[in-house]
Amino acid sequence: MVDYDNPVPNLPGTLICVRFIEGPEIPASLDDFVHPEDAVYVFGPDDDISGWSSTFEGAMNIYIPTPSPTQLYSHVAAGIVLNDRRLKAAE
Repeated sequence: MVDYDNPVPNLPGTLICVRFIEGPEIPASLDDFVHPEDAVYVFGPDDDISGWSSTFEGAMNIYIPTPSPTQLYSHVAAGIVLNDRRLKAAE
């Protein structure tokens, strides 16, 4: 049975929370990240509220490095992550 109040634990695959700001609780940069084949990406709020990804227990956390602090909209971040996955799969 699906818990519609909290559907995330019911998702199959490896849960990955994508953040837009580097921080000590986010050890992996997208530059070095190896995408799991069964990845399920969850994109955070555009303003990257502190502690947001801690609501997804057991999830991997990555951040998108930018040359300067930049606010990214979630749909832009999704395009960046999916393109990164495609390029790395072609290597």
